[in-house]
Amino acid sequence: MLTQVNQALVLSYWHVGKTIRTRVLQGERAAYGAGVLKALAGRLTRDYGSGFSHSGLTRMAKFFDCLPDEQIVATLSQQLSWSHFVELIRIDDPTRRAFYTELCAQARWPVRTLRERIDGLMFERTAIAKQPEAAIRQELALLRDAQGPGTGTSPALFLKDPYLLSIRHNRQLSFDFSRLWPVAGMPPSA
Repeated sequence: MLTQVNQALVLSYWHVGKTIRTRVLQGERAAYGAGVLKALAGRLTRDYGSGFSHSGLTRMAKFFDCLPDEQIVATLSQQLSWSHFVELIRIDDPTRRAFYTELCAQARWPVRTLRERIDGLMFERTAIAKQPEAAIRQELALLRDAQGPGTGTSPALFLKDPYLLSIRHNRQLSFDFSRLWPVAGMPPSA
């Protein structure tokens, strides 16, 4: 029951975003579009409540921009909540967004885990991130068509690059690199 309610909400927001982009703004993104959205938000908020604020309508329009295929949205909305999509549409790069979308849907990550993976640069840390975009899209398609995470996909999708450090909780690290010089056989710089 909860999945059906979530799916209806996500699809409703997608349709609102589509209507905003195609009928209300008709492709306009400049100051005219911002003014129209503010006026529309005022009317919708008055008539339907706070879910239709200016920022909410902006998110819905961006949601449509990021995922213009209704069939894909309908499928993903069975696994991901609106909160998941809000996190995903913040990612500007379509390849990165597709990576997180597929892994999140397959692994059924909660929103908090998705946010941690994005903030932890999971995509950038995988070996697949260094491959051409066509290869990445092919791997993501294999993952989408597979029955579970890791089924039929290459290890590059999950292997991490050892040269990126994962520093969590914004801790400041300090290290005296001069201690390495005698070990590395190099003299310290003057």
